[in-house]
Amino acid sequence: MRRLLCAAALVVVIVGASSPAEAQEDCARAVIFAVPGVLWSDIEAARPPHLLEALRDGAAGSISVRTAGPSTSEASGFATIGAGSRVATGAVSGTASAAAAAAGAGAGAALLETLAVTGLDELRDLAASGGYDARPGALGAAIDSTTAAVGNSNPGKGLRAPLRLGSPVLLAAMDESGTVESAAIGDELLVKDQGAPFGVRTDPDAAQDAVTRSLERSCGLTVVTEGDLVRADQEAFLRATPRSGALRVSLLAADALLGEVRKLLDDDDLLVIVSPTSRLSLPQAHLGIAIAVGPEFSPGSSLQSASTRRATLVTLPDVAPTILEHLGVRRPSFMTGRPFFAMGAGSNRIQNAIELDRESVFVDAAGVGIVRGFLAYALTFYLVAAAGAYRAAHGHRMLGPARVLELLALSVVAFPLATYLAGMFQGHLLGFVGFLSAVVAIDLALVIAALVCARD
Repeated sequence: MRRLLCAAALVVVIVGASSPAEAQEDCARAVIFAVPGVLWSDIEAARPPHLLEALRDGAAGSISVRTAGPSTSEASGFATIGAGSRVATGAVSGTASAAAAAAGAGAGAALLETLAVTGLDELRDLAASGGYDARPGALGAAIDSTTAAVGNSNPGKGLRAPLRLGSPVLLAAMDESGTVESAAIGDELLVKDQGAPFGVRTDPDAAQDAVTRSLERSCGLTVVTEGDLVRADQEAFLRATPRSGALRVSLLAADALLGEVRKLLDDDDLLVIVSPTSRLSLPQAHLGIAIAVGPEFSPGSSLQSASTRRATLVTLPDVAPTILEHLGVRRPSFMTGRPFFAMGAGSNRIQNAIELDRESVFVDAAGVGIVRGFLAYALTFYLVAAAGAYRAAHGHRMLGPARVLELLALSVVAFPLATYLAGMFQGHLLGFVGFLSAVVAIDLALVIAALVCARD
């Protein structure tokens, strides 16, 4: 009996000692490092060393920053990341409750505990009416371990629309109750600098300290944004003559913080570098950058997701499922995003991404003009055809030969197919006139082909 009791005690000791180790093995960390407004052309121009190193070590692609609204704000970009579905944020900007903000006064770079994001009812209403079944904070709610947010992108007071004060980074890290378990978002992250946009910039030492504290945890998610990129973009939006070199300086500052983050990560951790929004100061929306470094992504590969089914292209809602998959958490069924995955080694990834962005911008811009032209052309044809039919019904001559109307009708019917086939060309290289000429030529060829086939 004594031997049996001793054996049982030994088993308890062994199991008790091994449990923490097993829990540690099951534990995982993930970091979302946001670089708002950064394009692949910016990377090519500035050559930020740590970001290029991450590019070599992981998978890369372009990211569509479209959310539920007509345009993507900084807040809606972060909220979409946190929801795993497209979200519009309206006037919600990620402001923390006054009590939480006061509790952190004088705390240096220490992480504030249990912050509550305000405006959650409005955010939920916008999500419910957005048509994507989005639940703001779904990412944070799905994660059992701690979530943290680091970054201050506020430019100061006296802003005009559409700029707002707030901490949008909280919208990516909060749970569905609007709670962020720990964050460093206050003025302690900033230092005065008259040479910087709005006279302030991120204090690199304070930001590094905040990131270090948040990553002392062995599990969970940390969302980081450096802040200077947003201020540089906002100043360029407000000023007729943007400050020369401000974007490059802010990108290199963000890159330096990225380097510190990478020092704190292990091979088993996941790092996702992503642009949550296009630049406010640019007239058109652009594709952002996306890089994933971790055990699921082989070095030098390209990113893809089931959301786009297109090589090298992912979407903002895909970020949350990617994080959950790494943490071993099942994706909630209401999330519309799908996890990133790596596919074949890519060559000339930066240049190819730049070309994809240029083509995307061209298609968005040219598409409006082409659609308007087609509608005007089709409306004119229908009016002429209706007038001809009316005259024929009343015994008058038609306005033109029936054959001409037949050709015009065929050209209207063939136009959508012609625009689709014109997608084989790189429109941004042809320009609007060249691309439109290609569409018209293809349309004419389709009409001729239809006539030949009908004759046979």
